[in-house]
Order: sequence, then structure tokens, then C-alpha cells
Amino acid sequence: MKACTRCKRILSLDSFHARNGKPGAACQCKGCAKERGFAYRAQNLEKIRAKDRKYIKQNREKIRERDRIYQDSHAEKIRTRRSNYYEANSDKIIANSKRYQLEHKGALVAKRKAESEQMTDSYIKHVLSNRTTLRKSQVPSELIPIKRLQLIIGRRAKEILDEEC
Repeated sequence: MKACTRCKRILSLDSFHARNGKPGAACQCKGCAKERGFAYRAQNLEKIRAKDRKYIKQNREKIRERDRIYQDSHAEKIRTRRSNYYEANSDKIIANSKRYQLEHKGALVAKRKAESEQMTDSYIKHVLSNRTTLRKSQVPSELIPIKRLQLIIGRRAKEILDEEC
């Protein structure tokens, strides 16, 4: 049993965090330590955010690798969570998507036109996913240059036919 120095309650030792590398328990109970942490964060939010941004900037590749490893090892769990979220919120997701498309229609049309003219990989995947049962993420990378050539040939054939008419 131990007394918390902040709230003065007498609690069991498992109500206190262990001290970092030192014997014994912390002087404040877990509840008081949690409150102190929330208060510190509220008072120093900009300082904490700046420190987080700096860390992210300095460790971008390390973070990406850590995230990739997590996603690879928890793929099924992530897929299930996303699927459940979509099922529970599909109306909201669809409404937000439609609203975004209406608000950004000009930019989206310009982006699609530029992608179409440049035949980016994203555009090729879009074409393949619309004309097959594949999703964009499922399109094999070997198929992209083949489809690009097919589209170029089709466009050139159309140009030739238009010139003849």
C-alpha cells in the first residue's frame, strides 16, 4: 500500500506506475499521472505538435517502413475494420464523396483530362478497373504498359479515320 502525493489516497502498488529504471513505484497514482499528462498536453499543445512534426520530418522513412510492416502483418484485420466501417457509414461516405465531387468538379475534370493525355499509370489503372472486374489496387503492373499501347493504337486509329472523313 502507498499514498499518492497528489490526491493523498492510499492505494495498492499496482495503482502506481513503475519508476523508470529505479526501484519502487512512482509518487503519484496512475489516475493523477493521467490527469497531469492531459493538463500538460493542453497547456503545451503547440510545443508538442512542433516536436511531433520535427520527429516525423526527420524519421519519415523509418515511420513509413514501420507502417508498411504493420499493414503487411495485419492486412486481414485492417481489411475487416475498413469493411465494417464502410458498412456502418456507407451513406455518410457516399454523401461526402458526392459533395467533394460537386465542390471540386472543375479540378477533377482537369486532372482526369491531364492524366488521360499523359496516360499516367493511375489513368491506365482507372481504365482497366472500369472495363474489368479488377480494382485499381489489383491491376498487375505488367498489364499497364500493354494497355497503354492498346490505348495509343486505338487513339491513333481514330485520328486516321477522322482525317479520312
